[in-house]
Amino acid sequence: MAKYPSEETKAFCRIVLPTATAFVAFFLSLSATLRCNFIKFTSTAGFADPVTIQFGPWRHETLAFYSDGAGTVYLVEACTPYSDFGDGTSYMDTHWNSARAFIIIPVVLGGISLIALFTTEMTSCRVPKLHCLNSLSYILACLFQGLSLLFLNSNACKDNLLVRSFEGSNGIEFQETCSMSTGAKCAIAATVFWLVAAVASADAYRHPEKAEGDGGDDATLDASGLDEPLVGDSEHL
Repeated sequence: MAKYPSEETKAFCRIVLPTATAFVAFFLSLSATLRCNFIKFTSTAGFADPVTIQFGPWRHETLAFYSDGAGTVYLVEACTPYSDFGDGTSYMDTHWNSARAFIIIPVVLGGISLIALFTTEMTSCRVPKLHCLNSLSYILACLFQGLSLLFLNSNACKDNLLVRSFEGSNGIEFQETCSMSTGAKCAIAATVFWLVAAVASADAYRHPEKAEGDGGDDATLDASGLDEPLVGDSEHL
């Protein structure tokens, strides 16, 4: 005979699942925002081994070649803000600038929601409708995280002037359009986790007495599992 999860197990899942998925989504979003490897270009000619140069919404990878004088060439990689190169917005189109704004919003919304959630848990101070507010916050985070993928349709991916400049100065040819790197994959994963966190929080809001272990103030539960009135209420009958 199949055994179904107990109410305690369900209540535990309603508490843990929203927090765990939001926690994972937050760090995936943070990784996608801070890293300089959202997209990448791989060399197609001009160097013996394939060379990869990567870009993020806010920072990009720089490459430098050094020779030891004995014929060995070393490749040095560094992650650099765009502002280090004069007018950093001169080669950024609307999609690029929009992605820069959208990718920050999930980190802010998710961070605020997680701080509020951990604060209420640590202080045992239950805030009414907190799960509802967090669910709305996670939905917005999911939306803006998805919109951050506009970076894949920007000049950074389709007509990257930095890549063309690097080609001209080093004699290396790169692919015409970019491919997704670690940052883009983190953003896609974060979008999914934000959505799961939103659904889990909405479910926790729909079952507050089960998610928080609060059976209510107007009734008690007898041994058979049936509701019976409080003593104070029966005296007025």
